[in-house]
Amino acid sequence: WVGSGSVIKDRNDSYHLFYTGHNQQHNPVEAVMHSVATDSTLTNWETKPELTFSGGDGYSNFDFRDPLVFWNSAAQKYWMLITSRYQSKAAIGLYTSDDLNHWVAAAPLYTEVSPLNLEVADYFSLDGTPFIIYSDQRDSSHQVKFLSEDASVWVKPVNDALDGKAFYAARTAGNQDERLLFG
Repeated sequence: WVGSGSVIKDRNDSYHLFYTGHNQQHNPVEAVMHSVATDSTLTNWETKPELTFSGGDGYSNFDFRDPLVFWNSAAQKYWMLITSRYQSKAAIGLYTSDDLNHWVAAAPLYTEVSPLNLEVADYFSLDGTPFIIYSDQRDSSHQVKFLSEDASVWVKPVNDALDGKAFYAARTAGNQDERLLFG
């Protein structure tokens, strides 16, 4: 089946869709899939199976999903945040690319000891402060939570929930002054 992902427009005005492919009968079970729009309507897409990839370099290939792709102007690279496990910890993984076709594993942006995952990560800045939101899989805290970056370290505040229980798998839209949360 197909899981969550994201769409990005490249520098040549082409649209790229990155999404999760999941197949219990296949190894790896989860992989990042890539399709490119063949017209400007965004209704016709060409799948690029040769660009499919999964975990490695410490990342799980069983839990490897929810790609969020965006241009990071500070790093001058495309970034892809991934729901994964890294060395047996729940992770918001990071892959980088110069061209949207070839991805390199980097150290995760955030990890924590948890038997479950930190799903559907989103990344944005408000008033110059970078934030990551994610959905916590644990039944005791099944909700959207957030991290903020302080001096290149991702900090999880004591009161980290953005809404009540069962508000889940949210992504955001907005500008540098405000964000809307959809889940």
